[in-house]
Amino acid sequence: MEVVERFNVVKGFLNLVIADRYWLGFLQEAREKDILQFPSSGRKVMVEYSSPNTNKPLHLGHLRNNFLGHSVSRILQAAGHEVIKAQVINDRGIHICKSMLAWQKFGNGETPESSGLKGDKLVGKYYVEFDKRYKVQVEEIIENGATTISTPLHPNVRAETISREQAEKLAPLMLEAQEMLRKWEANDPEVRALWEKMNGWVYAGFNASYARMGWSSTNLLREPDLRARQERCARRPEEGRVLRERRRRLGGQYR
Repeated sequence: MEVVERFNVVKGFLNLVIADRYWLGFLQEAREKDILQFPSSGRKVMVEYSSPNTNKPLHLGHLRNNFLGHSVSRILQAAGHEVIKAQVINDRGIHICKSMLAWQKFGNGETPESSGLKGDKLVGKYYVEFDKRYKVQVEEIIENGATTISTPLHPNVRAETISREQAEKLAPLMLEAQEMLRKWEANDPEVRALWEKMNGWVYAGFNASYARMGWSSTNLLREPDLRARQERCARRPEEGRVLRERRRRLGGQYR
């Protein structure tokens, strides 16, 4: 079979064009004989990829990360390694509370089913809504000049002139989001229930996108769970030793 279909030389560079029939034959042989699979190396390697936040939908940057991570995983598997695919999801924090608060205040009970939107798209919609209304509040505070703002944390704050930085800190929506985060940290049942519900919508939306990509499952590590483990290790050194031993058995490979 002819391998090189044509060639040319440009300024000292030799360019070869491999025939399509050769590539097709090579890939067919690779599939039938598994010629690309190396013997087992006996090593474990962890590859972390995707790892989106749960306050907005997947975008093109996530797709690039997913395809690269999946490809690296397959290459390492072909090289004989046992590959552990993982993603660390940051599903807590002020950015998550912004979406939660905006849905709570402006959502009127909207759900993925009632809106026809994927869950991650719906939650992302309210993240944008928070930002839009927050910016309006900031501008209003700056324009009012001398003003008095009263919140549970900042009662009767008065300033003759307010800078943009001060206005951003004193905007009522931001203060409410910060208060919601404090309630989350204190395990407030209402806030935790809303968090679980909206995260559930987002994970369902992510999974629908992953399924369309033909993306295989990974070990899902949620940031609050990792944080809880870290806190336990700080209180109980023996648990820290167990986690370090697990990492050693994995070969210490984090890519």
